[in-house]
Amino acid sequence: KIVLFLLSIRKTFTKKIYLHDFQAKLEGQSDTESALINGNIFWNVLQNTTQNDSIILMENETMYFIPYSYVNSIHNVSIILEGNIILHDNISAWNLLDEDKYLSAFDIRNSTNITISGNYNGVIEGKGANWWLSFFLGKIPRQRPTIIDISDSTDIIIEQIQLFNGPRFHIYGDNILRFKARYIKIW
Repeated sequence: KIVLFLLSIRKTFTKKIYLHDFQAKLEGQSDTESALINGNIFWNVLQNTTQNDSIILMENETMYFIPYSYVNSIHNVSIILEGNIILHDNISAWNLLDEDKYLSAFDIRNSTNITISGNYNGVIEGKGANWWLSFFLGKIPRQRPTIIDISDSTDIIIEQIQLFNGPRFHIYGDNILRFKARYIKIW
């Protein structure tokens, strides 16, 4: 009975944060500026979450995306991607971490109890063809963006999501304790 009571209290404090409430461009605007704005909004929302928050991209929303920066030290957060995220393939607009490595799309570090879920609807389209061609032609560094890149973290779940056409890898984890990836479609 005590455990059920504690679980019910936890759910009481869960806050749902919808990306459309932050003026994200979610109607499929495919221009570079919209993708950069969306990346900045997503980063700000993640960096300002509190425990038990859920960040939500709804099923009817499509967001073009170029990441702003990596996310550091978030805890007890769910990212629910029921809509479509399309990584913008304007390579020159993506940030380099150093001269040999691009910033990954969803780069989470030093975090605990993070769930990324698509509820079987969510799609992240990596638009990898342009990245792979540019790499093979020697125009860009070898370490292209990974779609989901998590490091130095604990209790990570990635589930019920579809990942297509990664610029490099679809999921990459480094130094993670208790990591589960399940019910994922990768193409």
